[in-house]
Amino acid sequence: MQATADPLLAELESDWAVWLATLFPGHFSRPMGDFHVALWDHVWRIREGVRPRPRIECWFRDSAKTTSAQGILAALACRGVRRYGIYIARTQDLADDKVQNVAGFLESKTLGLFYPEHADRRVGKFGAARAWRRNRLWTRGGFILDALGLDKAARGLLQDEDGQMLRPDLIIIDDVDDEADSTPVVTKIEKRITQKILPARGPSAAVFFFQNLIHDDGVMGRRLAHRSDWLADAIVTGPVPAVEGLEYERRLDSDGMHRYHVTKGRPTWAGFDLEAVQHEINTSGITAFLTEHQHEPQDVAGGMFSHLDFETIRVTRDKLPPMDDVVVWVDPASEGDEGKSCQAVICDGLGRDRRIYRLDSYEQHGTPLSAMKVAFRFAIAEGARSIGVETDTGGKAWRSVFAEAKLELGAEAEGITYRFTKAAGQGSKEDRASRMLVDYERDVFRHVEGTHHVLERALRRFPQEPKDLVDVCYHSWKDLRGEIVQEQVLTYHEPSPISPY
Repeated sequence: MQATADPLLAELESDWAVWLATLFPGHFSRPMGDFHVALWDHVWRIREGVRPRPRIECWFRDSAKTTSAQGILAALACRGVRRYGIYIARTQDLADDKVQNVAGFLESKTLGLFYPEHADRRVGKFGAARAWRRNRLWTRGGFILDALGLDKAARGLLQDEDGQMLRPDLIIIDDVDDEADSTPVVTKIEKRITQKILPARGPSAAVFFFQNLIHDDGVMGRRLAHRSDWLADAIVTGPVPAVEGLEYERRLDSDGMHRYHVTKGRPTWAGFDLEAVQHEINTSGITAFLTEHQHEPQDVAGGMFSHLDFETIRVTRDKLPPMDDVVVWVDPASEGDEGKSCQAVICDGLGRDRRIYRLDSYEQHGTPLSAMKVAFRFAIAEGARSIGVETDTGGKAWRSVFAEAKLELGAEAEGITYRFTKAAGQGSKEDRASRMLVDYERDVFRHVEGTHHVLERALRRFPQEPKDLVDVCYHSWKDLRGEIVQEQVLTYHEPSPISPY
């Protein structure tokens, strides 16, 4: 890119934040998140004829991924840094729509004042009216952008109007994953990108891949887990969740409806604050929010429990039989990385029909104390006789956590006892889960509707991390079967918040 002789344009191009705010105030009006800033700093360092490192941007839904991608195309085209780009999406229709949105960027009146050559369509043998087709735009300034859907052949792309081959120096890959993709479908998509598209790039091509993590075995999931080696030298950002340290709870609202409410968390972007998060949860549901915004894929093909038909074992709360026993179990996690360790709680009941009813489930990043408070709330609500804890990582310090939580809850928590077990010597988490699976296959379990999605997400995912909720289910199952060894049971009537022992 040559330095511009226009001092006003030079000032505009000296700062990407000024450039975006001036040309596209409607698209970039909200404050940037740290991940946005890192991306645009990178974009502004790109120079003509020099290959930059690729970028892999795993951001949450509603984080302006596509808007950013389209802004990048406009910026690199107008500043003369790139000449030919390809916009790749899952389908041709989707790719066409994204290219048309880029055309809208370039046709804006403000951009036309500074870059008239890129706001105007190219006049060629097809005529001005047809110079910009649905799947191709070609500016008077010479920038070409083609749309390519991975469901279509690339006929007519990579060529100019005289049939000469073009080598793209800019490639945007945006939204190619689908949560329902099978392993063969994902492999086919990867091969299309790595064997057909990327090899056709020019030597200085800038490559950007935008996608949220909706599928552990998807294109983005494989790349983040290093199960794919393409774009090996890429700068990887994310996964960036909408909320760090997200905590939520299910409440009975005044209208008699159960809803999920955010109780804690720090938004990663001011443009999607906790109010927007709550609205999204109310609108799309907690399961969709965790998948699309928190990068917590729901279903994993080939998991230990994924063959089960969970719909057939769900029951509504009004259909529950009387319970002969109710227990709550907590799987501890180290507090060394406060707020980031995965905590899990399960509340199970043994019905008169001898089935085990999974009454409530919890799995979130947090502290041991936050998990213990949840365990007490479950125990109080369901009338549990005890709270059990796997103590392999928590040790005796869990008694003080139990004491602190019980003290905070006061009289409601009286009579609830503390039990513990050690997982050591009981095999791996996979071994333990396989023993519990037998009773799932014998139709012993029922999932109570309401928080079943938390439990079923963990079961489908297993043995992928985090494994905590499935493991705590195992200890609860053993407890209700009377298989917790007596020497590992402790009744804790008078907790003291002062002594950790």
